[in-house]
Amino acid sequence: MLTKCVDATLDYAVEWPRARLLGVPIEESAWTCRPEGLTIEPREAAPGIVAVRISGGARGVAYRLTNRVTLADDRTLARSLDLEAA
Repeated sequence: MLTKCVDATLDYAVEWPRARLLGVPIEESAWTCRPEGLTIEPREAAPGIVAVRISGGARGVAYRLTNRVTLADDRTLARSLDLEAA
């Protein structure tokens, strides 16, 4: 679990090794947050890597951010990040 100050705006990146190793481009990337409460702004990244800028949150609340990507070969992959606002 990562900790984030509620007043901070931070960038996070998720590397998708399968996409990089297979040379399959990421066609689509979407982020969700549960519970709601964080501001999520997708950012530019490198091939096989997606990035996001996160701000806000309520002190003491644990959030689960999930990044779901669709590869050019129609595979869909998902990875989650747990983040607590302090």
